[in-house]
Amino acid sequence: MSAAPSEPEKFSIEEMLERLDGDNSSEPLDGELVTRSDGTQAIRVKKRKRRTEQPQKEAVRKKQHLRNFQIVAIIITIFALSILVGGAVIYSNSKPFRDGLIAKITKTTGASVELRQFRINPETANAATVSLSWPPGNLIKSLLLNKLQADVSPTSFFGRSFTGEEITAAEGKMEIQLPTANSPLIKSSDAISQKAISFDRYRIPNFSVTVGDPADPIIQLTKSEASLDPVSIGKRPQFSFYKGQLTMAGWPNLRLDRALFELQGKEVEIIGLKMLSETDNRGEFHLAGTVSPFKSSSLSTLSVTLNAFDLSAILGPSLGRLISGRVDTQPSSKSNFFSFVPDQSASPILDITFQADPSSTIELEKIPFLFALSRIFEDPWFESPTFEADANGIIHRENGTTTLKNLNLESKARMAIRGTISANSDQSISGTLQLGLAEGIIHSSSSTRLTKLFGPVKDGFRWLNLSLSGSVGALNDNFDDLFTALQNDVAEDPGKKNTTPSSFRELTK
Repeated sequence: MSAAPSEPEKFSIEEMLERLDGDNSSEPLDGELVTRSDGTQAIRVKKRKRRTEQPQKEAVRKKQHLRNFQIVAIIITIFALSILVGGAVIYSNSKPFRDGLIAKITKTTGASVELRQFRINPETANAATVSLSWPPGNLIKSLLLNKLQADVSPTSFFGRSFTGEEITAAEGKMEIQLPTANSPLIKSSDAISQKAISFDRYRIPNFSVTVGDPADPIIQLTKSEASLDPVSIGKRPQFSFYKGQLTMAGWPNLRLDRALFELQGKEVEIIGLKMLSETDNRGEFHLAGTVSPFKSSSLSTLSVTLNAFDLSAILGPSLGRLISGRVDTQPSSKSNFFSFVPDQSASPILDITFQADPSSTIELEKIPFLFALSRIFEDPWFESPTFEADANGIIHRENGTTTLKNLNLESKARMAIRGTISANSDQSISGTLQLGLAEGIIHSSSSTRLTKLFGPVKDGFRWLNLSLSGSVGALNDNFDDLFTALQNDVAEDPGKKNTTPSSFRELTK
């Protein structure tokens, strides 16, 4: 039985046209036209070979390889540095490194060094104490530093210099020795120029320094904050001090407010030194100038400026009880200086021309004739008189003696005092004064002897010369002797009631 013929294919007109167009090309663009066994046709497309090398994927692969290499390199570097730093720390805390550091300090300072409990890590170095001592002939005798900490540079572990940003010490003590005739100071610039130790700053918050014999220093500064800048703006080493207690032999205690020193070869330039009195924050005592410590026979002179400074803080306990007030320096070409010879004897000289500060007055008290005048005139003002802004004089301190010279105190229409008062190192008082009273004041007294006692009018006052002696606790003047000597020579005015005792001794009963 024969198979039934297949049904003819049915095509639309569009399909027939498309097939006719397809027959015109022997081979399709994208493949080969083939006829299947069943008579159907299809296009055979060749398989595309996949590319094994693609640019974008190759770039990603190279980047990953590079990153892996970097990670491995970093790990190796860290491991090597750990070994290197660990070895450096171990070496830096060893005796050879410590001995080398001591040699560097000696090379830089010229001093013998004692270093205790030194330890170092990659960032800081610490020591319990560092003690330096210099041989005779050096300006500095010794320096003791406690609880040191240094911010060290990594090059300090293997370099020739021990360097860093800052060295701090919790406490420091320095002794400065002054030259004598048989032992002048010398300056070893060679040792200082060898900068085997080099830091940007040195700071000590609690610093003390003595000048001269530590048992009896000429000058002593305690509880001060000190710092050293080896290279300042002017490329010179600068020392600065902030606060502290300042004592000088035979002088009243003062407080240091701040000071700045600059080293200029063999000279020390005091750019500014500001002091305060022991109990007062208002007044200021300024010093400035150049000191030549290596010229023991040369006089060093500093300029002095006072601003509303307490007068008793300069005069000391003896004269300071007799005269007080705030004073300013008065311009003078022959005064306002502090001079000394930088040797063991020192012998400082202070000479200041002063005038009363405009906001203050000068007060005089505890001199016997003032009490007598107060009783005579029955006016308590005379017991502690005050003098206005034109009050002036000269303060001179030398060899333990403090002197008020050219004293000129005046209270208009009442009283004036001129002359000199001195207080010696044994606290004794001496001096000569001119006491001036306005003529109207004298006539207001009921004592006719007082009129006879004072001389003629000069500069608006009638004057009496007086002498002082004794001590502050037992001060004497000759007012009583002069007053009593007139007792039998002058008859009192019968029209006045005589209320004046015959002598000063009766006044003080």
